Parts: sequence; C-alpha cells; structure tokens
Amino acid sequence: MPAASRRMPARFTPIIAVSGYRAGQCSRQRSSGSIQDHRVYVMILHVDNGRWYIDVRGPGSSDRQSLDLTIHLPRRLMAGPVVVITGNPKVFLSVIRKRWMRLLYDVEIQRSSTLDPLKRESLEQEVIRMRSCTFSARTPQTAPPNTRVFFVKPEHIASIPEHMTLYLAVPLTTQQLLHAMERLRSGGLIVIYGEWTADYEILLHQTHPGK
Repeated sequence: MPAASRRMPARFTPIIAVSGYRAGQCSRQRSSGSIQDHRVYVMILHVDNGRWYIDVRGPGSSDRQSLDLTIHLPRRLMAGPVVVITGNPKVFLSVIRKRWMRLLYDVEIQRSSTLDPLKRESLEQEVIRMRSCTFSARTPQTAPPNTRVFFVKPEHIASIPEHMTLYLAVPLTTQQLLHAMERLRSGGLIVIYGEWTADYEILLHQTHPGK
C-alpha cells in the first residue's frame, strides 16, 4: 500500500480501490494477459475546494509503463488535454505512437467484425477520436495548436497548458509538482508511475481552486 494512504489527513475522504483501465474489448483481449497482474492503487481524494484523483501505479519496466499508459489514454482524452512528464519526450512519444497505432488497428478490426449497430457506432466514434488525436514532444509554446497530448521534460513544466490528466513517468520534486498542479483542472487525474515519494506529500496538503 502506498505510504500516502497510510497518512491521510482528516479533511480528506479517501476511497481506496484496486482496479485497471481498459480502452475496449479488443485491447482487453490482446493486452490483458500482460497487465492483469499489475496492481493499481487508486486514491480518490475529496479536497476542500475541489477534487483531485490520484492513481499510484507503482514501479515497472518502461515497456510495461508505455503499454499501460497507451491503454489508459483513450478514456482520459475524452475528459480533456493530457500532459505526460518524461525524461525523453521524443523517444517516449515514438513508443506511445507505435502502441497507439496498434490499438487503433485493433479497434478498427473489432468495428468491422461486429454486427451490433450500437456497438459499431460506438467503435466508429472511438476510431474517429483516436485518428484525430495529436501528440507533440515539442515545448508547449511551439506545439501545434490542436495538440491533445503533450510530452514534456520536467524542466518545462512551468509552461504546460491546462489539462485534465497528468502522467508522471519520471519522479518530480515538490516544486515541479506544484507547477504542474497549477494547470490541472478541477476534477483532474494524476497518474504516478513509480514509488510514492516524500515530494508527493504536498498533494495531500493542497486545495484546488476549482477552474
């Protein structure tokens, strides 16, 4: 159990659950075998002036991390822009893009094979969303205006746009985390890959202004 859940301040109402995230039946069938044993601690923290959702996913290989993020990403894009903090944005973007295209192919195959009109329409909408998604490893100031997923180095956190989901693929300092949280919208989600560190304790002592 992450250290955070053992030191929860009284003003938070935590809900702890073990769960996974899925992009669709096709991705479940193809990918569940490689991540089904991946325990996920989801801490839902009800804050005084807003709400943050913190998903501590724990340590794992870079390959496992990229797979998990790719499967999780489609549903988070429906909520709003996404920021991924990583040590090497170009390399990580390249890996995620390859997995993304494979996932898109799987969804298209499932859409073509289903006879249920409602399910087919739902899959068609997912295909459209996935095809239209734009990724960028440029600095936020130079990224295309229609970018939906930003891959950013920790040193560029101060310039990230407003977002609904923040993926931490590398550890951050307390100051870097505070900069990132300034742009996280109310109701947003923080996904932490790796161990919960002392620098993340600040998340349990902050209120969200509610944007």
